[in-house]
Amino acid sequence: MVFLRVNNVKKSFDGKKVLDRVFMEVNKGERVIIKGPNGIGKTTLLKIIAGIITPDEGSVEFYEKPKISFQFQNAVFLPWLSMKENLALFAKDTEMLNNLIEYFSLKDFLHLYPSELSGGYQQIFSFVRTLSVPHNLLILDEPFKSLDPEMKKKEKNILKKHLEDKKITLLMVSHQEGEEDKEIADQIFTLA
Repeated sequence: MVFLRVNNVKKSFDGKKVLDRVFMEVNKGERVIIKGPNGIGKTTLLKIIAGIITPDEGSVEFYEKPKISFQFQNAVFLPWLSMKENLALFAKDTEMLNNLIEYFSLKDFLHLYPSELSGGYQQIFSFVRTLSVPHNLLILDEPFKSLDPEMKKKEKNILKKHLEDKKITLLMVSHQEGEEDKEIADQIFTLA
């Protein structure tokens, strides 16, 4: 069953064409990884699908009301709030949130502010927050960026389990090579 369709989407910034006639169809529960070189429009496509920016031409159609949870490429937090307060603002699934805090051993970091965390820990907190928001469409923009191999493995494992258990539709930008994407993806969509 089709969940979303991207129809002939075009987008330019300052006269520079970023996306040109993009068509994509994603079925409910499907896991799609979007690949392509830097600057080709992967993040722009995700933002158009999420309704954050509008295309110059074309459309995005959903065949079920989307509940979108989006992890941006760069972790975004309110700098004047602790990590615990940042998570509490958005995370509605407290059981999921508490399980993820325990799984990633984050309890000792909850009192810290975003500026006190490494880039890797900011990414993990961003991932935890994203999974703790109710959703039927999970959009991840380079979620493994800045992670050491052990944390990347843990994040991939929990992502795969979450997708399998909840039958969530996934759109994810990845720069991983080869077999790593095949562990997660049903479909690899390449922008060129």
